Amino acid sequence: MVGHTVAADHTVVADLADIDGLVRVARSVAAERKLDGVIRWDETWIEQTVQVAASLGLPGGDRRCVECCRDKHHTRAALAVAGDMGRLQP
Repeated sequence: MVGHTVAADHTVVADLADIDGLVRVARSVAAERKLDGVIRWDETWIEQTVQVAASLGLPGGDRRCVECCRDKHHTRAALAVAGDMGRLQP
């Protein structure tokens, strides 16, 4: 999927599946103008959004938490460690 980075009158096309490429594009845009944040329009791209925001020193979210929420196995493992597995039982 291809996404666009937009800053007022500035648009950059980037491959959303290429996190390293997204970081390069974001840093390039940030070198030209001040960025206040990174947003996404679809939950599918939350991991990329968190990583790009972190690379720019912008608020975003905790990468580990996002990865945990996006993967059922990780979610169950985290809940088991926290002692909350009983809540997942019917």
